Amino acid sequence: MHWFVAQHIQDSQALLSESESHHALKVLRLKSGTPIVVIDGLGNGWHAEIVGSNGKQLACSLVSPLPTQKPPKLSIALAPTKQIDRTEWFAEKATEIGVDQLYFFTSKNSERKQLRIDRIEKVVTAAAKQSQRTFIPKVHGLISFEEVLQLSHNKLLAWCGENERPEQHVKDAFVNIKNPLIIIGPEGDFSTEEVRMAKKQNCQIVGLGDARLRTETAGVFAAAAYQLISNL
Repeated sequence: MHWFVAQHIQDSQALLSESESHHALKVLRLKSGTPIVVIDGLGNGWHAEIVGSNGKQLACSLVSPLPTQKPPKLSIALAPTKQIDRTEWFAEKATEIGVDQLYFFTSKNSERKQLRIDRIEKVVTAAAKQSQRTFIPKVHGLISFEEVLQLSHNKLLAWCGENERPEQHVKDAFVNIKNPLIIIGPEGDFSTEEVRMAKKQNCQIVGLGDARLRTETAGVFAAAAYQLISNL
């Protein structure tokens, strides 16, 4: 059954956006009476039925609610990779695994200083529908590393630690933590100055194991680790 994100929901009716409506009508060739699933991206979803369109937007009747899903708790801040497709791959996989918010930032060793947030939003929306999640991560615009450290989360910074071992493994840091945010650095890793800055802001320094992971792999690894720990 096809999944769509509603632009407007009122009572037992839903209206899809123009882009979602175009995909349903022009690409999938769906007709009135076709059963579909509608979500709001905030954790709510319904079995629904197409009832018609005004030419640009599709109207649906909400039939019955979907089972409640456990809301994701982990947020990830990641320095975008030089090759944008790797950042988009991370956003897709993190959404499938389950994350609350995605932040993107620049730091001293960042190679990418610009990012089209609208592209990332399309990626996470498609990934949520494909993986049948009723929650769509909130995507935040490109900010500085200093701004990341000011966010109101319990912050963990993933660091390779060339000459100094991280304080603990991420799987241990995730146990019983509330409102966690893991910060993944650029391909050149964080500078020692940035690590000192993070420590001063009460940010825990964590490791992801002995292997040196690519930026996007580290983000997916962290999402999967938290999902496993939080469901034990």
